[in-house]
Amino acid sequence: MMASNSPDEAYGIHVQYLPEPKIIHARCVGMLDQPVLAKFIRATLRAGKLFNCYLFLVDLREADIDLAFIDLYVLPEVINAHIQAGGGKVYLSHKAIIISNEQEEDWKFFETLQQNENYQMSVFRDEESALAWLKEER
Repeated sequence: MMASNSPDEAYGIHVQYLPEPKIIHARCVGMLDQPVLAKFIRATLRAGKLFNCYLFLVDLREADIDLAFIDLYVLPEVINAHIQAGGGKVYLSHKAIIISNEQEEDWKFFETLQQNENYQMSVFRDEESALAWLKEER
């Protein structure tokens, strides 16, 4: 298992590799604004590249999300650009995002944007459902 890099932990970013079920688990605690989001994406994808893993479990239930609507609108493009810049293959990437109930409307919109572009991403309210979906996607 890989623990978070200490500089990222200062921003509430925790990323680890779970060897079984071969998933990158990324969690954000506290403020999630544009600068922290950029660090979060980089740390998560860095772990994916290190472990040659394209399955991502992203837990945002404890994040205090401070992103504008337009940020969510362009987020799929930003994530996919990071994947490609790191030499990853966007079509192999599967992202399960766990959110709190109050975040659902905005993140369902993000999910629709991803799926409209044929990217594999779904939003969940609990970890068990998200893990089950990722395991199906292998």
